[in-house]
Amino acid sequence: MKCITAILILALPLALNATTVDQNTKTEGARAITEVFDHLNPVLIENHLAPLSFNSSDLLVFQPEDVDRKIKVWNFQTLNVSLDFLPDTFELLLLSRNDINLVRGPGYDRPPAPKWTAQQAMETARNYVAAIFSALPNEMGVPTAEYEATANLPQHSVMMKYYPGMWHVRWPRVDPQGHLFRIDSICVDISEDQGLFMAS
Repeated sequence: MKCITAILILALPLALNATTVDQNTKTEGARAITEVFDHLNPVLIENHLAPLSFNSSDLLVFQPEDVDRKIKVWNFQTLNVSLDFLPDTFELLLLSRNDINLVRGPGYDRPPAPKWTAQQAMETARNYVAAIFSALPNEMGVPTAEYEATANLPQHSVMMKYYPGMWHVRWPRVDPQGHLFRIDSICVDISEDQGLFMAS
């Protein structure tokens, strides 16, 4: 199961779970988002991508249950980005972007080959993780990288077309003896030409 599934699971209940939020929570959330963007934007700019910004007055705040962890989280939504934080510490758990266009242009008849190597994808993912999560934890295993082309039916067409896809990079958690955890991991999805799509 791809890491992107987590986005779909978390996104479904958001419209139904609007929560009355006090001003302190909104202020702390805006501060936490600003801090994340301050660290992330230099990496985006270094990769010739537009930086992220937001207007704190436009923030939408929800408190859905994280179905994977069985905990409550604060979900803050800006115009282009959704962020999940732990309620007490405002530690970032997930960042996902909805401004990434996965099906631009007329598409291809065959899946396009990736422009990056797996090593390049892992290095790029590591830069994003280090920026938004401060650093990789010590108890992480060897990363894996997989490229997946996007398939979609273009408008007014019955022919499946392919589009530049996404790199899925994953660092599994390990115990002190090096045993892998089945689910717990850091996951990053990256578009080669549009940058970070999701990190959790």
